[in-house]
Amino acid sequence: MEQFLIDGYNLLHAIGTRIDEKAGQSGLHRAREEMLSWIADHLSGKQWEIRIVFDAQNSYGGARETTRFGMRVIVVHGSCADSYIEEELSHLRTPEKWTVVSNDRRVRDAAHIHGARQVRCQGFVDLLLSNPPPADELPADIEKEIPDTSPELEQELLAAFSQKSQPHRRNKRTSK
Repeated sequence: MEQFLIDGYNLLHAIGTRIDEKAGQSGLHRAREEMLSWIADHLSGKQWEIRIVFDAQNSYGGARETTRFGMRVIVVHGSCADSYIEEELSHLRTPEKWTVVSNDRRVRDAAHIHGARQVRCQGFVDLLLSNPPPADELPADIEKEIPDTSPELEQELLAAFSQKSQPHRRNKRTSK
């Protein structure tokens, strides 16, 4: 089983999730939910344990943990996610089985020091997208999206695209 400890807002910004800043806390909440849902949509068939850490530096109350879409979501109040991740790394029994996801050098260095793997956000996204969902999970009506073609159109397309292309010849003119 793959295990990931993710710098939440770092990943959220890296994948381009839009945050409605005018909406305040509810805008942040919607952006987090959108990202968590997007990740969950791509976890099909993967045996991954995911912990995502978000910070709420301008509030009080310590860390609050919930489960969303099968992922552990930790919101750290009054501190930064980086510090929480560093602390969490020091308490892991088998840090070498964990991969820390962040673009922040400080967080990746902490992972290295504690023996965990580290990957930038884009690398995590690449891993997440690496296996498409199984064919039996594709929408039942997917074939309806492919337009029917007539035998005549098929022949015309085959003829057009199977012709050998002629090399482009330059018109050699010399200018004086």
